[in-house]
Amino acid sequence: MSLRHERRLLQHLEHEDYAPKTVEALAEELRVEDAHAFAEEVQRLVEAGTVEVDERGRVRLPSLASAGGEIVGTFRGTDRGFGFVEPDVRRREGDVFIPPGATLDALSGDRVRVEVERDKRRERRAGDGEPQFTGVVVEVLERRRACFTGEVFRQGPLWLVQPDGREMRRPIMVRDAESKNVKPGDKVVVDVVEYPQGDALAEGVISRVLGEAGRPDVETQAVIAAYNLPGEFPEACVEQARRAICRFEPDRRVEWRAETQGRDDLTGRFIITIDPPDAKDYDDAISIERVGNGGIVCTSQ
Repeated sequence: MSLRHERRLLQHLEHEDYAPKTVEALAEELRVEDAHAFAEEVQRLVEAGTVEVDERGRVRLPSLASAGGEIVGTFRGTDRGFGFVEPDVRRREGDVFIPPGATLDALSGDRVRVEVERDKRRERRAGDGEPQFTGVVVEVLERRRACFTGEVFRQGPLWLVQPDGREMRRPIMVRDAESKNVKPGDKVVVDVVEYPQGDALAEGVISRVLGEAGRPDVETQAVIAAYNLPGEFPEACVEQARRAICRFEPDRRVEWRAETQGRDDLTGRFIITIDPPDAKDYDDAISIERVGNGGIVCTSQ
């Protein structure tokens, strides 16, 4: 089974309308040409614990009941304090519900270890006879982010930063605000050193002061910093631009034209941009040209 077929099989098994079927029926339903190879690959997935086959030979995703009381997955938090964990190994019950107070200090996107157990109360509420599970985050294995951007504000003697986005909804306390000469309303980059636990706020240090919140250039820098996007051009790119400028000198015009063959040559035209001074993309321009009757023609480029 190719990776594409494996992905199709798992997506098929986790669909809410899926009813357990035999390997042969699945091969026909998925239109797999080599049924024998398909059966061997399903067996490999069974041995890996990715799928299971019941006593009647029907294939389905494994249950949380077979997870040994513990899973590893990706946490997704909500505004109401609870969350869900998507298991690394897909389970037929879907994501695991994490009630308020059981999320530890996990943030959305973190990879976590979770203890799971049957939730009789949710089963009675559902009333469909299907097992329901609840989890408790016992360890954060990998943080998705440690760097956040946000706006500085004061609350009594405390300096706080309200993070952008939804991953961390409560403020981050910073103790180095005065030494960084920030003021309320500034946008900053914060490195978290202590994550929130219970009622305690997260703590961080200010690594960069971007400027006044709300300004377009400041908000752009905040997005770049928050998502670790590339900012400055690499030195190799800058050096290539320098070489291009050198090749554009009048005494090297022949060499320049050879490199740009097949493109319109506007080097003899007087062209100016009409973008604002802080523009990053110069794509609006006009050219000015004298015509034979002494007039001037302006053309949009």
